[in-house]
Amino acid sequence: MLHRYARFADSGQGNRSIFLCECPSPAYTVSPYRNDPLLILTPSIHMSPHQSQPAAQPRPVFLELWRIRLPLPGMVSILHRLSGVFMVLAIPIGAWALGSAVASASGYERITGLLSAPLVKIALLVLLWSFLHHLFAGLRYLVMDLGLAVDLKPARLTAAIALGAGLVITLILGGVLL
Repeated sequence: MLHRYARFADSGQGNRSIFLCECPSPAYTVSPYRNDPLLILTPSIHMSPHQSQPAAQPRPVFLELWRIRLPLPGMVSILHRLSGVFMVLAIPIGAWALGSAVASASGYERITGLLSAPLVKIALLVLLWSFLHHLFAGLRYLVMDLGLAVDLKPARLTAAIALGAGLVITLILGGVLL
């Protein structure tokens, strides 16, 4: 009986190719390309002779999104997207307020009166947080695009720094400006 294995070929430049092959032994098999460090044979998932791909195990379906507990980097990623959406949605409101304030003295008085309302101050605080969070999370993603802090521990650390810096600076600037 032949057992199927996957042979991983690495070009040394980060490109990997996977080739399926058959070997007589179910145990770990040494590559016939023993002197070539780029080719390794490893056991793959057992397949029937009629399959060209390993059978995928059924994945659990869990659609209750409010019960899913994301790790901190996942939360930072989602908050990065939400903060970007919030800032984009705030652009027309900000443009309207700026246009009204520069159009006339009465428009300026109306906008300054509106900005002193408690709910508007809370909205401005959330807008300030979304800007700062988007900035720090974006810098985090730039660092990760450079290949730094992509492992689990540094990724969690940079996620905590981005989230914490956004919150702390929001509280500091919010206390000063509002």
